[in-house]
Amino acid sequence: MKKGDYVRIVKIASTPWGIPACPMPLYSPGAWDGIFSLPREYWMDGYLAATPAVAHRILLCRDVRCGVVARGFFKSSLISRIRGNLITTHNSIWQVSRVPALRLPAADEQPLL
Repeated sequence: MKKGDYVRIVKIASTPWGIPACPMPLYSPGAWDGIFSLPREYWMDGYLAATPAVAHRILLCRDVRCGVVARGFFKSSLISRIRGNLITTHNSIWQVSRVPALRLPAADEQPLL
């Protein structure tokens, strides 16, 4: 995986030394920052803004968050290990896989009905 790849990242676990994962029924973006990390099975699709590397962060130009179109930018905690398609950060273990890019309509386009 490298900068520019369109990927899906899925949180498969919390790290034992990081902030605990938020229970999914309580999760709301930004509501629990600093108290809980993202819930397990949280996922995003988007373009990698940088090639993942130890001591850096996963940087993702996000198109989709948990099945909902939600354009934005995701920045993980610092990466401590990369093994194959698994990335361990301070708080989470992420599974990364390449997926076909989603084509979203531009802001000035009419949606197809």
